[in-house]
Amino acid sequence: MKIAGTRQLLSFKRLPIRVTIIILLGSLLVFNLSGWYWMRSFEISKETDSQQQLEMVASSVNNAIRTPQIPSILPYVHRFVALENIPEILERNSETTHFKSTQERLLWQRQNFNLQDIALLTTGGLIVADSNNNTIPGDLSPFAALDTEAMDKASHGELASIKFYRVKDQYYRRLYLPIRDGDSVVGIIQLSMQIPYIAELRSIRVQAALQSIIGSLIIIVIGMTIFRLIKRTLKAEETLMQTTRIEAMGSMTAGIAHEIRNPLTAIQALAEEAADQMTPVSQCRQNANDILTETKRLADITDNFLTMAKNPDVLNCDDINIEHVIESIIRLLKKGTAPNININAVFPKNPCIIRANAKALQQIILNLLLNATQALPETGGDVTIIVQNNPQTDITEITIRDTGVGIAPKTLERIFEPFFSTKKNGTGLGLPLTRALLQSMNASCKIKSKEGKGTTVSIEFPTGK
Repeated sequence: MKIAGTRQLLSFKRLPIRVTIIILLGSLLVFNLSGWYWMRSFEISKETDSQQQLEMVASSVNNAIRTPQIPSILPYVHRFVALENIPEILERNSETTHFKSTQERLLWQRQNFNLQDIALLTTGGLIVADSNNNTIPGDLSPFAALDTEAMDKASHGELASIKFYRVKDQYYRRLYLPIRDGDSVVGIIQLSMQIPYIAELRSIRVQAALQSIIGSLIIIVIGMTIFRLIKRTLKAEETLMQTTRIEAMGSMTAGIAHEIRNPLTAIQALAEEAADQMTPVSQCRQNANDILTETKRLADITDNFLTMAKNPDVLNCDDINIEHVIESIIRLLKKGTAPNININAVFPKNPCIIRANAKALQQIILNLLLNATQALPETGGDVTIIVQNNPQTDITEITIRDTGVGIAPKTLERIFEPFFSTKKNGTGLGLPLTRALLQSMNASCKIKSKEGKGTTVSIEFPTGK
């Protein structure tokens, strides 16, 4: 109950940290998106204002050009001149005083409204006159190819404009206004206007976006650093609590070991006496010998339990034939397992010798095989132990593979944690003891598992001579 309570307490401690990080990231996202949205909305509003301003200017220019009357050249070429002859007529018109008067009116309007350019066009997009006097009358407007759609709308009586376009570091906008003579559209006014603050707004928006991104990254880095520090603190706190429990266990097991050894001594003595009174080849004699073996193993387990609690140093190791150890353990296990459980062993052709402590090795193999058989479903399954020797690395690998239910990923992360167990009556000491014993023999252990597929345990020992 105390262990479960401690784990629950640590989980609650982690919860506020995770919630804080989520809130932090969410707040940064909302802040950045709202800032970008506000800047873009402001930019759109200014673009709308510039459009309205340009339309007002266009209306004033239209009225000015129509006063006292529409330039006569426009209705003339629209109604009476064939399309192929219009350029020639417009070129001739440029030499008249009427043309110069029209151009002066356009120039005055451009200067009065601070425009980039004003041009008078035919409905076909040919230049009649322009305020800057940098085009030839009768030529096609230099923007005809770009603004075909807008010009076509204006020639049909609609006010049309194009989006902002950029020249170097400035933004401009063009608007096309139809010139009517009665019910007919006889010409088009082309206005080009510089919008000075659009470039500044877009520059500010880009800078604000970059600053918000950099600021967010800095905050995230700081947050992640704090999170890692807190995570390490919690991990150290959890490790300290585990160490405290193990130290307490070490003190407790000294008394338990004494109580266990007394009845074990009596059992061992009675088994020896019974074995001496039986026929050497009888099954009863074999069973009595097995009792003696398991009694000694139980005494060794008690010693190993104490060894793990005291964080053991390196155990004394000898050269051991792993095949003999595995075969004896399998023979013992088959007596107590269901008939639908198959335990098989695969050995190399040559004898496989490893450097290990005999008692610790027996305990490790037995513990792993028991776990494998207990992981099988009620319908049974297979447990296979494979021994492989790698002469190049002087490492012998022992693989125990089962076809059981597998281990969940979250459970797999904690299987070596003392006192953690998913079994109803488990102590949570089997695998921690196994790892402690392996480390004391300069050996290692890896476990891979997939739910519904089974588990594979690989342990590696130094190869003996």
